[in-house]
Amino acid sequence: MDELRAFLNNPCHSSQVTKLRGPLTGGHRITKNDTINDLNRREDHRQSVVESGTDYALEIKERENEIYLKNERERENFESISGGLDSLEQLSSWGASMPNVARLTEEAMTEVYSKYSFQKKEDTKNLAINAFHDDILNRITAYPVVIIEGPTGCGKTTQVPQWILDDAYNSRKPCKIVVTQPRKIAAISIARRVAQERGWDVGGPVGYQVGLENRTTNDTRIHYVTTGVLLQKLVNAKNMNEYTHIILDEVHERGQDMDFLLLVVKKLLYTVSPTVKVILMSATFNCKAFANYFMTPTPQGQQMSLFLKVTNDKPTFTVKTFYLNHLSKFGAILQQATPKTDEPVILPEMYHLVIKLVNAFEQIDKKEEYTDRSEANLPSVLIFLPGIYEIEELYACLMDDNLKKKIGDAECVSYKWWVLPLHSTITADEQVRVFQRAPPGHRKIILATNIAESSITVPDIKYVIDFCLMKILVADQNTNFTSLQLCWASKTNCEQRAGRAGRVRDGRVYRLVTDKFYDQFSQECQPEIIRCPLERLVLLAKMLDMGPPSDILALAMDPPNMSNILRTVLVLKEAGALKKTLCGEWSRSDGDITYLGRIMAKLPLDVKVSKLIVLGYIFGCLEESVIMAAGMTVKNVFSSPFRERLNAYNSKLTWADGSTSDCIAILNVYKVWNHLRQQNHFKQQGTSEVQWARRFYVQIRALRELNDLVKEIQTRLSREGIDARNVTSPWNKHELSLVLKVILAGAFYPQYFVQGSTDGDRERNAVRVLGGLDPRNSVYLRGFPDGQPVEVYATAIKNKVRQQIGDEPRVTFDKNSRKVYLTFQDNQNLRSDQGGDPTIPGQVLLPVYKSIKARQLKMDIRIPLLPIEKAVALAEGIAEMKKNMNMDKMVPRLPEIDDTHFPLQISQLVNIGRFWVQYADDSTSSELRLIQTSLNRKPLLSYTSAVAVDALVAAPYSDANGTLLFRARITRLLPNSMMEVFFIDFGSMGRVGSNSLRELPLGECREIPPLAMQCVLSNIAPSPLLHAHAQWSANAARLFTDLVSKGRLLGKIYSVTHGITSIELLAEGGKISVNKALLEKGYAVTSEESYDSKLNHDLRQVATELNMAQKRAYNKEQTELAFSQLLEFEEPNYKDCISDACLKGPDSPLESSLHNLMYASRDKQVHVEWNSVNSVLLDTQPQEVYERLLVSAEVGQNDVSSKLTLRHTTLLPNIRGLPAIIALLFCPEAELRRDTGGSRYVSVLCGLGSSEDSSPRFPEHDILVNIDAELSIEDIGLINHIRHLMDNMMFCNEGQDIPTTDDDFRPRVPNLIREDLMQLLLKRRKHREPEIVLNAWEWRSIPEDEVLEITKPDFEERAVVYPLHAPIELYPIPREHLVLLHKENEELKRVVARTVVTSSAELVCKLCATTPMPAHAMRIHLCSNAHLDKEEDFRLLES
Repeated sequence: MDELRAFLNNPCHSSQVTKLRGPLTGGHRITKNDTINDLNRREDHRQSVVESGTDYALEIKERENEIYLKNERERENFESISGGLDSLEQLSSWGASMPNVARLTEEAMTEVYSKYSFQKKEDTKNLAINAFHDDILNRITAYPVVIIEGPTGCGKTTQVPQWILDDAYNSRKPCKIVVTQPRKIAAISIARRVAQERGWDVGGPVGYQVGLENRTTNDTRIHYVTTGVLLQKLVNAKNMNEYTHIILDEVHERGQDMDFLLLVVKKLLYTVSPTVKVILMSATFNCKAFANYFMTPTPQGQQMSLFLKVTNDKPTFTVKTFYLNHLSKFGAILQQATPKTDEPVILPEMYHLVIKLVNAFEQIDKKEEYTDRSEANLPSVLIFLPGIYEIEELYACLMDDNLKKKIGDAECVSYKWWVLPLHSTITADEQVRVFQRAPPGHRKIILATNIAESSITVPDIKYVIDFCLMKILVADQNTNFTSLQLCWASKTNCEQRAGRAGRVRDGRVYRLVTDKFYDQFSQECQPEIIRCPLERLVLLAKMLDMGPPSDILALAMDPPNMSNILRTVLVLKEAGALKKTLCGEWSRSDGDITYLGRIMAKLPLDVKVSKLIVLGYIFGCLEESVIMAAGMTVKNVFSSPFRERLNAYNSKLTWADGSTSDCIAILNVYKVWNHLRQQNHFKQQGTSEVQWARRFYVQIRALRELNDLVKEIQTRLSREGIDARNVTSPWNKHELSLVLKVILAGAFYPQYFVQGSTDGDRERNAVRVLGGLDPRNSVYLRGFPDGQPVEVYATAIKNKVRQQIGDEPRVTFDKNSRKVYLTFQDNQNLRSDQGGDPTIPGQVLLPVYKSIKARQLKMDIRIPLLPIEKAVALAEGIAEMKKNMNMDKMVPRLPEIDDTHFPLQISQLVNIGRFWVQYADDSTSSELRLIQTSLNRKPLLSYTSAVAVDALVAAPYSDANGTLLFRARITRLLPNSMMEVFFIDFGSMGRVGSNSLRELPLGECREIPPLAMQCVLSNIAPSPLLHAHAQWSANAARLFTDLVSKGRLLGKIYSVTHGITSIELLAEGGKISVNKALLEKGYAVTSEESYDSKLNHDLRQVATELNMAQKRAYNKEQTELAFSQLLEFEEPNYKDCISDACLKGPDSPLESSLHNLMYASRDKQVHVEWNSVNSVLLDTQPQEVYERLLVSAEVGQNDVSSKLTLRHTTLLPNIRGLPAIIALLFCPEAELRRDTGGSRYVSVLCGLGSSEDSSPRFPEHDILVNIDAELSIEDIGLINHIRHLMDNMMFCNEGQDIPTTDDDFRPRVPNLIREDLMQLLLKRRKHREPEIVLNAWEWRSIPEDEVLEITKPDFEERAVVYPLHAPIELYPIPREHLVLLHKENEELKRVVARTVVTSSAELVCKLCATTPMPAHAMRIHLCSNAHLDKEEDFRLLES
């Protein structure tokens, strides 16, 4: 293995290296219309050139018909039909293709027939289908394909299979029937119903199979299964001979599985399984289209399938239908609501029209339903809308009393409307309310998507309002991303919606289109197969082994566009499901299926989700990957009640546990729930599972589905030799989150998005926007009315914010911009009640995230306003009171502007990076003794003043030595007369009761300022890989404690900002630097200081140039910035207010955006789905320049393809160079790009590569990733080693379908991967600026003689999914150039040192190629980590 690593780290040259010519490559991303064409792709390389249309299907269908005809002729002449199976596997004989028919012998059937009673136990004679009993059986006997259309409830699904079985029983013939259902619940309930009718147990003659839940036995003769179960069985068997009858129910639901099943059934029926009878059934469908599809040529002519329609002659309730043109009495609003074009759209006035309609129903029901409305059981209204957004809009309108009064009348406001949303994302509890009867005098109004068309039946519907719109899933031909496009519903959809009314009473249907426009609607919706991604179907076609995927899919009822098939093949090659070649040759329309592809085809999951599982197996975290995969497949396990979404977001952050991953949040909630179940926690008194779920915003039903799917996946994997019980995870607990993020990135390549902080001035601008406040703990509101003094309303704003997000801010303001600033305190590490609060990585406080989320959820901050004269008078009184405040007594004595060191002792350790200190001098010790003596020598007076935040008191603190009083400041009022206090002389916090507070005695206790000062370690941060939450590790804590215990601590001052002193902590009187020791041990990494900190540091560097007046001014400014206490003023009495103001925001200048790396969508707007843990995306390290990778498991786009929506997102750690490392690990092929001097890699082009003429094979999916840190040839060797190990785990020898599992090397692979990956990620890399170079998007733009070649045949043989990357040679920076840069850099330092503070001269750093900047800004730049990293290059001069 060491030899293998050595080779991969030192690839050999293909030939002698020649001098690099010109600027060839680079990592600059550009817009599609970039005027500098060399930075973009050549015009002919921007899009795949593929065939389009469906003409290809005509030739293939003709060829298939000839095969069918040939088979029929041979079947008449010979018993064997094998000679006609050119498009199937070559079967030696008809008998060989029917291994299962022998099981249905007369003896076996007789045993079943004699074992069970075949007398019906329940009377079903009243079903409409009974009138067609003989006709149906005769046609099934006479024809191979029979089509039955019958209304819902006629009995076709339960009775037809029983009739067939009874007929076989009477004639003692073999019989085995399979009936498909589109949904699991239908298959289960129907099987139970049939068993009940016959008096059988489920699993006897009738049973069901859904997923891996198999309630069938050898006795079972009627199998109810989901469509996918039968499809998988037929694909594996490649014949239908296990069954005598195949019944496909609900065939009108043209999902992909149903269309492909129809294709497979037809192909097998007319080739290897001609004796099987096929029955198609549905309530409403185009029978002629299905009949034509199954019409097949025979020697006697076209063989037709028989069609039979079941009718119901029983009387039903009448349903009247109305259109927009029938509502002329509504006048002007009708004209305003009607769209002027045929485009599918909802104008705002259409929602107003609905209010008018519902109001009109009141008048109708007064005549038809009741006399006293307050006691009446009012009929319900069902309104069909296309999606959740439209539901929310109409919900807001129906609940707005002012709008109801304006649109309707005064009486309309008095009506009690119970408005309920019904869509796929609501909780089970909310869904149950839909079926409950409304209270007397209330009208239930259900706002539903098409989920209520057939899946859910609400019995008391009288009125249906149909917007005649729906959203359908459509795949983008360039990116393969899907979008939910708004379109007009089909007539079939509208008829099913209308069928919701008239169940228990006469009904009315209102279609919000004109009748003439409705007549233009298509009869049926486009089937999924022609508008959705085809990855799974192409893999199933490959598993059938019947020829190229296009030849199989051409036989569908509606063949997909050829371009969709070809792009799907490319997507599967990109994912590793298909080889790039077919029998060793490149093919754009086909490829040999890989082991990974076989696993994808056998799992009931999206192909990329299946890849996640395989990567989890390879990396040694199979169990976790299976749970995450299942969680992304089932319905959302998290609940977001309609009016509790902020709490739901907060809860999801808690479940994510600092991982910034939706997928890991799913994993955590499943693990906790499963553990509680195993411990029988929910069986204990007072611990209901439902209550637990409601408290933590999860859905029990979804968790149970998730649990079932996990078991199903595990069972299927074990059949393929993949079993978590055989794998020992090599990952430490704190590393697990990291590796899960890595495999998520690998599974969902190339769905990569970058959160960039490429502007070094971003933090400075953020501070400016916030009026000098720290952007990490502050947000701002806009739009406060002119003339109104904001300070009067500070308490009202604070209370409103606290009411919304649960956190209390300090409220300040800017009179000029009318901004209101909200600043939150970072007390979460000090409090004892923070167990339920989420962990947020980075430096931005949780309340900032919650504030932004509140704005996203449109939670208004509405403040009542006083008359201006009264408000101004109050403001003047407040100003007068503030004049009497002595700030110096409330702020600890901070190091002065010209102090450089101070002795200290740590009084309260929060964590390594943040602690409270006291000055270790005689003065502080004396003051502390004086205070403690005053507080504890005799009893103090009870605190009798009104308890208020920021009040100074004496409060008790208990430890092992007893209980004493200490000075404290009240920070938060709690229930039950409790409060949270901060002990100002030590830095600790506690909770006390109001009765234990005492008045501070007069004198020194009130005069001496706080003695505890907050400190942080400067220029370092915890190593992100040593702790699951990127916090300080246990080893770091031990080292810190050990060093601090050596005593004689000094603080070398870096800066003082907002009352926090940033220091280099020195032990043993300055001999040991704690900061440097943490860095040297690898427990810390260098971190850029904040802009405020660097600004203060720069000022301290030139403090000797300041005069005494300037020093006093700066010291005063330090104190003012540290002062955070404000006097509490009561908010204005609501009765005195005459108006109100709705403030805009909160906003944060740290809000950041994402951009897509894929070529075809790099200029699209990117939006993270609202319920993701990453829906609030902030720049958590604004002082750093970086690119951070976000991976999305599912990408959707809007109907005009201008905006992408990301679901199931994962934000990877902020590690230098990580985006490029991840891309190189998991891309199909890559080409590295160098800077103009050829000394370093600046970007990498990833994708499917190109043909010999450099034409990209899949240009739309190519990605160009910046390399913003040092990356060496040795790093490429480690990456190649990991790629080789991944391929080795998936390699199958010739003739094998699964890899060999009996070797000793495979169990060691996860450990080897861990070693390599951690070595890659723990390496300290210098930041490097990306460079703009030409032809970066062009494949094969590097001369071949500069590419290093990998010469290992066995490596190449096993490189099926992840071929090895060939690096290009790097050259050292010329010594002469380094000498010149070094000289210029030293000169720049001298110039900066000589430049006075007030100078306006601008300077340039040539080493970093900066733009001109003032001297003070240059001083800050010279201290930055980015600049210091580049100075390390000068060490080459020493060698």
